[in-house]
Amino acid sequence: MQALSVVHGFFRIIFLSEESQYACGFVVLLMTVYWISECMPLAVTSFLPIFLFPVLKVLKVDDTCRCYLKYVDCLCVPNCRPKK
Repeated sequence: MQALSVVHGFFRIIFLSEESQYACGFVVLLMTVYWISECMPLAVTSFLPIFLFPVLKVLKVDDTCRCYLKYVDCLCVPNCRPKK
């Protein structure tokens, strides 16, 4: 319940200005509260920017997902070989 009140307070940050800096700050603070309180699973918390950045007009979906997938190839390729 406290996490929701903190999020409501952070939501006001967006209305201070129409610049995307405030919206990005809101997403970062929201993720911080969710990460610390663990009110949502960490996997869901980590993907919040994919949904919130396009809605708040911070980044396009393509640009946001590109940041997530930039170095994933290095992690996934060694694990994709067939089992013996």
